[in-house]
Amino acid sequence: MQRFVQLLMKSVIPVIPVRGIADSLIACSYVNPYSRRTGRGHANDFTHRDLPRFIIANKKNFTRTIARLVGVDSGLGKAMLMLDVGKKPKQRKLNEAKRNRLGRMFLEHVFQILCEHDRFCDIEGLELYKVDVGPTFKVMDVYWLAKGDKSDEIIEKVLKGSEDFVRKRLSELLGSHNIPRLTFIAERKHLLEQEMNRLFEKADYGMQYRALSHTGAVLGSMADAGSPNGDE
Repeated sequence: MQRFVQLLMKSVIPVIPVRGIADSLIACSYVNPYSRRTGRGHANDFTHRDLPRFIIANKKNFTRTIARLVGVDSGLGKAMLMLDVGKKPKQRKLNEAKRNRLGRMFLEHVFQILCEHDRFCDIEGLELYKVDVGPTFKVMDVYWLAKGDKSDEIIEKVLKGSEDFVRKRLSELLGSHNIPRLTFIAERKHLLEQEMNRLFEKADYGMQYRALSHTGAVLGSMADAGSPNGDE
């Protein structure tokens, strides 16, 4: 026993750095990624089959990084949105959030088309209200604010004859042929509200509350110009 201890003390134990061991393990995992027992590889090993996916992932990461650092609108978000809604499942139903995003995007591009082309020069003071995209992405309604005069007929005639043209220009701007059918609709709800407000201002509410007291001066119709008692 003592002899064995003496021999053990005289022997030199080799010192191997931890970094060298780690590098050796990594190199071994890449050179021989298969298990001796089962012949299967490991899930975290990088092989030649993963190279195409690795290259595509690097390209996507580069595009996002450049857009974030430089601040340039590369159109990636719009392209992804159009590709997402362009899929053709058995029955597609867009949720409310995606319909709102599509409506804002289409409204921006429709306004740009109306401002750039000469065929819309006869239209003056046109205001676009909103774009309502259908849940099945088959139709979309573009609402414009009517004025309640003769110019509405001219605007409606020009817009109705330009629906196919605007749809074609949208397809070119967005780089997608999957654009829903477009319809221009005059929004007249605000005209009814203005007419109701005008009628309420001119309405006769009966007794002149303004002529009774200082407290009643805040009541009554707008046409009631009476004065409180005692004022001449």
